[in-house]
Amino acid sequence: MTTPSATAASPAIAPRYLTRFRCTAGDCEDTCCAGWAVVLDEPHFVALSQVMSRTAEERAEFAAAHHLLEAPDACAARWAVLARRPDGLCAMLTGDRMCGIQNRYGEGLLPSVCASYPRGLASINGRREVTATLSCPEAARLCLFGEEAMALDEVGPDALRLLQPKHHIGSRPDDPWIHYFDDVRGAVLGVLGRLDDPLTTRLMVIAWFSERLGPLLRRGVAALDERALCDLIGALQRSDVLDQWRQHMRDPDEANPQVTDLLLEGLAMHGATPLPSFSRVVGRAMEAFGGRPEGEAGRFVVIPDAAHAAYAARRGRIDEGLAARLDAAMTNYAYNFWLREPYAASPDLLAHTLKLLFRMALVRFLLAGQPLLATDEPVDEAEFDRALVEVVYATSRAIDHDAGFVAAVDRRLGGEGERTLSRAAAMIQF
Repeated sequence: MTTPSATAASPAIAPRYLTRFRCTAGDCEDTCCAGWAVVLDEPHFVALSQVMSRTAEERAEFAAAHHLLEAPDACAARWAVLARRPDGLCAMLTGDRMCGIQNRYGEGLLPSVCASYPRGLASINGRREVTATLSCPEAARLCLFGEEAMALDEVGPDALRLLQPKHHIGSRPDDPWIHYFDDVRGAVLGVLGRLDDPLTTRLMVIAWFSERLGPLLRRGVAALDERALCDLIGALQRSDVLDQWRQHMRDPDEANPQVTDLLLEGLAMHGATPLPSFSRVVGRAMEAFGGRPEGEAGRFVVIPDAAHAAYAARRGRIDEGLAARLDAAMTNYAYNFWLREPYAASPDLLAHTLKLLFRMALVRFLLAGQPLLATDEPVDEAEFDRALVEVVYATSRAIDHDAGFVAAVDRRLGGEGERTLSRAAAMIQF
């Protein structure tokens, strides 16, 4: 078995939705300048301090707009952090929701994370792959609903400007977990691309493949039976394997209350948040599921059984047409996840699959709690699209920009007895 090399000579590739992306700036329904720490590297810090030293007013503004990092956190790449106002907004954001740095001093002085957002870069076996976090509303909209959004296109140097690879995956014959990355990820993406099957069936096949792969290939394995890997990947094309899971998913189980418990536990791990968009989405859902605010802003007391019953009722209000639209959008969501989050960072493929399934279940849970599903009235497609975009970008902000929350959820999903096919099936059918 060899690693595919068809695109190795390409300068870079990106999903088609990202080639269409343009920041909507002040017209955006939200701002990316809120809720997370914007790090300044040393060169940007020095340059910004120089241009903001011309007047006493600018010097005072700059002094209030940052704080220096200290050892052991400080290094040339992490020199300072831009301050946030009490409402969570960046101290350099203007009253019209525009960046004060860019408006006054130009794009060249933007912190690297601001200049590149929402794009990210990975180096995969000689290819450069550009993807995006869906914490940006416009990126989420284009990814979820754009025509052929996840088709991969070659992109030129402009798409790579200001980007530094976050992930490096290269040929490592001494490390099978890395060496066969393209083969394994390609098999997963191939299953996702079988659009004739319902998304639940495709996800179940991926979960089954992930579980079967575990004893054979995982992080730290020293040697691999290559023939066994070929046979397992080949099984994804066998009609008997596919028919087994098609039949299994033909009459799916009802939503499992244990998944509701897990999601509520995850939201409790996040607790109060400086992200207004996520607070809004969670607050609406918790009220819809019978919760009541308690203590600090963003915290709710919820009875799990009542929340699950309310979720199940609201989920049933998504009619057949919107269910198909949701499937298509979440297929793109899953595809973007597998491109943006290399599985090599996880201990095994099932652990990585469960990370995706948790995110997808959380999106469905919070979507069901939004006002458009409060009654049995027909739901307008445009309104449905807006609600899904809001839930996806708000949830992505909570996940992609809160390493502590992600680590806590990963520990919970990776606990003894948690990484199982039955847990995956419960989240898929939720």
